[in-house]
Amino acid sequence: MGINGLWEVLAPAGQWVSIMALAVRDRYVGSPPFMPYTIAVDISIWFEQCQQQKWQRAHSQSGMNPALRVFFLHLAVLAGLPIRLLFCYDGPGRPAVKRGTKVSTRDHWMVEPTRRILNAFNIAWIEAGGEAEAELAAMNQRGIVDAILTDDSDVFAFGAHTVLRK
Repeated sequence: MGINGLWEVLAPAGQWVSIMALAVRDRYVGSPPFMPYTIAVDISIWFEQCQQQKWQRAHSQSGMNPALRVFFLHLAVLAGLPIRLLFCYDGPGRPAVKRGTKVSTRDHWMVEPTRRILNAFNIAWIEAGGEAEAELAAMNQRGIVDAILTDDSDVFAFGAHTVLRK
């Protein structure tokens, strides 16, 4: 959901950096072992984006499930970069009410298919105790992940340090 207007307030502090630059900057200096740049992804944002028309390209052979096709193609691009990925799903403790509005606590229909795709790519995924952005922000604070890939500005309210967008 995010905090209304927060991205606009934070815009002057942001900078454009390619993921490739982040992946290799200062990573391979000194003696091994070298630790890859780790990006954690709030997958619930991807669920919404994969179902939006602007992420999908109209094509006569887009298949029976264009949302999963879009997920697969975006994942394939990230998997080709020299980074470590960690996807995080919302867990059973997520709130049933957000901003006074009742929200579903049932799993999204894309949860199981995307887990199978991530397993096929051998990409790690976890299920948070509650909201994924809270879990990822805590992991970012402790240095477990280098950055969080999300369009949800709530991650800052939970204490995230490094956030990647789009």
